[in-house]
Amino acid sequence: MIEHLVHRNHRRTLPKSFWLFVFAAVVYALQNVPFLDAALMMLMAMFWRILTVNLAFIGIVIEAAAGKVNKAWIALPILYFGGNIVLATASHMEFSRLEREILAYNSGKSVTFALDDKLLIELTADTNPVPHWLVSRYDIAAVYSRFGSKEDRPITATRVGAGELCKRLNSAKNEEVRVTPVYEAQPFKLG
Repeated sequence: MIEHLVHRNHRRTLPKSFWLFVFAAVVYALQNVPFLDAALMMLMAMFWRILTVNLAFIGIVIEAAAGKVNKAWIALPILYFGGNIVLATASHMEFSRLEREILAYNSGKSVTFALDDKLLIELTADTNPVPHWLVSRYDIAAVYSRFGSKEDRPITATRVGAGELCKRLNSAKNEEVRVTPVYEAQPFKLG
């Protein structure tokens, strides 16, 4: 009886792929060591963990499917990848719900802007599309923006204007006014 159990359990108890988790943990620990962290950053070590953890889970599935380890090990990758899918789906659903709620709340409303309000969006690379987005979706005459917070930077007014206004501003010979068309509507004909 004991010989039968020993012979039957000839498989490894720990998948070889599990060592990739150890490697990822060691790399993570080394990234917190002064001076060594900079060298590892230049070698893009922050991405190694992403690669090794995913490869470890894939390796566990392959080893379990090949019969090298107990098939119960497949539960680990299923929990990892399945959990990620469930959490991402829940996050997207919550975001969609909030977006619908905000759009419903804002529908039919308009924001007035007076120059006295001195509303100015200080742009970064992440917020660069915000003025166009605001003007295109809300009844805002203009959005004033400037890259960075330095006072000497030029202020840009983003507004929706008819073709005649654009032509008049372009022909004004004012060096401080530049018109950059984002979208030009073409007249359509029926029939």
